[in-house]
Amino acid sequence: MKTGILSISLAILLLTGDCKPVHPPDFIPPSESNRLHPFAGFGDSQFLTYLIQKGENANARDHLGRLPLHYAVNLLGFDPEGEQTILEVLSENTADLNSKDNYGKTPLHYAVEFNKLKPLQYLLSKKANPGLPDNGGYSALHYSAHLCHTDLLKEILNTGMDPDLPTENGDTSLHLSLFNDCSDTVQVLLEFGADPFRKDSEGRTPYDLIKQSNKKEYLDIPEDSFRRKKG
Repeated sequence: MKTGILSISLAILLLTGDCKPVHPPDFIPPSESNRLHPFAGFGDSQFLTYLIQKGENANARDHLGRLPLHYAVNLLGFDPEGEQTILEVLSENTADLNSKDNYGKTPLHYAVEFNKLKPLQYLLSKKANPGLPDNGGYSALHYSAHLCHTDLLKEILNTGMDPDLPTENGDTSLHLSLFNDCSDTVQVLLEFGADPFRKDSEGRTPYDLIKQSNKKEYLDIPEDSFRRKKG
């Protein structure tokens, strides 16, 4: 644990507990529903482990319904290498990897949203589900396509995820990639067998969108990528 993180952790404890000049663990305040969250967010595995050993619930929720695990996938810049350590501490203490917050987002949603490859890889290795929809009907798969996060998209598809999983509006990841001009993710999705002739709720297919765009990066996609689905 780095000195800067320790100082932040102690500051939090001082602000939330009794300000007594004693050893750090004695600063722990009375039980609160979200005490683990700051330590997960700051990447402080020592205090996080200590609190869990003292009986704190790894599945405690904050006012937005988020678990410490939601915080851990997007550390606040204090220790870029610390995500996996925090994720390991939480998952080893039965944190729910597929838990949704008040917005319906799982830790995987946040890993994709903030383009966090290592946390995403770890969560997928522990069988977190990238197909769970948020309150708007979008899964982590859809986020990766919509946000043009090609490397994360590949990781999700390599789990065997259906590339044609639709949103509640009937859009597939191919539709979403094309809406945002994500040419690299379009190519990846086609390589993984996404269907360019699947219609959304308005009757549009990804193939229609590609032809309408008349953009060179799409027109350069091998025709075989389309024929194998159409034929």
